[in-house]
Amino acid sequence: MSILLDSAALEGRRAIARGSLAPLARGLRAELAPVLAGDIEIPREKALLSRTGGRCPYDGTLLRFDPLDARHVCPVCGSEVRGELHDRFRPYWYQLWLAERVLHASVLGVLLDDVECIEAAWRVLDGYADRYLDYPNRDNVLGPSRPFFSTYLESIWLLQLVLAVDLLETASPSAQRGARVRDRIVEPSVRLIASYDEGISNRQVWNDAAMLAAGVLLDDERLIDHAIDGESGLRVLLTRALLADGSWYEGENYHLFAHRGLWYLVTMAERIGRPPETSLGRRFDDGFAAPFRTVLPDLTYPSRRDSQYAVSVRQPRFAESCELGLARHDDPRLVGMLARLYDSSVPARDTGRRASTADVERNLSATGLTRADLSWRSLLFARSSLPPLELHPLASDLLPAQGFGIIRREGGRCFVGLDYGRSGGGHGHPDRLNLLLSDGDVRWFDDPGTGSYVDESLHW
Repeated sequence: MSILLDSAALEGRRAIARGSLAPLARGLRAELAPVLAGDIEIPREKALLSRTGGRCPYDGTLLRFDPLDARHVCPVCGSEVRGELHDRFRPYWYQLWLAERVLHASVLGVLLDDVECIEAAWRVLDGYADRYLDYPNRDNVLGPSRPFFSTYLESIWLLQLVLAVDLLETASPSAQRGARVRDRIVEPSVRLIASYDEGISNRQVWNDAAMLAAGVLLDDERLIDHAIDGESGLRVLLTRALLADGSWYEGENYHLFAHRGLWYLVTMAERIGRPPETSLGRRFDDGFAAPFRTVLPDLTYPSRRDSQYAVSVRQPRFAESCELGLARHDDPRLVGMLARLYDSSVPARDTGRRASTADVERNLSATGLTRADLSWRSLLFARSSLPPLELHPLASDLLPAQGFGIIRREGGRCFVGLDYGRSGGGHGHPDRLNLLLSDGDVRWFDDPGTGSYVDESLHW
């Protein structure tokens, strides 16, 4: 049984992957070239988090990640740095990148009947089955993990592999290979994940998603029940962490990350016949539009709470969120946002998809986008064709549960925001009464955001 789609729906996606979304399928396959050629190596050491590793010593910027180039280069100042701590941080990105490529290869293999993709996916899974239990469960930061330093990262990684195995077995059943992956990766990994509950947290969303996917793959009802109805399971998260206005309680910076994890959970729960209650389902659907309600005139997010500064929505993951929302229900707000994101007059830059690291976000500069820039999720779920993309005006708005009110004038060019609401939990700051004012691209009153979790400004 496919975890995400039944056999009839999966068959229907084949025609779409060869038809209207063929440019997306071709682009994803081209980016698989190093995996198909075997030009990859599974890291032998687990990732290590340190104050030094992965950041430029001169300006604190996260160092570039290029899956095919192991040099540590600052994208801002161009400096190349060396050292063991940087080398040990790199597997964090690389493991997530590689797991996502296994899933890419599996999706393309199934939809395109591509034997080369299918064999490449199994080959990496075989390698992980050899390697996983050799990673030590130590030097962790947030919960137990073998390849990483935090449980939620292993959850994201495992989720990619479980979905890959499930898809591969619908196309090319391999009892011996599948059993080995279950025994040497899925079973021990999900036991670690289930042992560490992070409560009402964006990270727990991913722990639940991994447990639900693994539970279905392993036919383990206890894992399924834990992920859906546990003390920090799907229903509790939709009730307590996703607020009545559809926004995630920790703010915009965590909304899309958490909501994408909820998308996996809701999709899988619906697939196995255990969907959330209708009211919670509506709240989840409102979550696709919620983060766009607060955007500034230049289409960046307010830098509230633990947020990086001026993150643009002109990135593939924001367009894909709109696409996945529209696949579930009509919403003129999502259509209007896609009209902005798919504006052909906006110059196209590097989208970063070639080096994407599964569901862990890495912000890049704004870029023009098309449907060909999306991910495997759109190949499986996006509409074959979109409705006419007409702008939906960005008007004055209020998110009462989040505690953010916005007055917009002059077609959205003038923006006044009052951030007055709830704390946002551990990622909130004690400055709960902020005024923001922008006139187009000019920011008069602003929030500088939080550069990193070790920056002094975090505690202002």
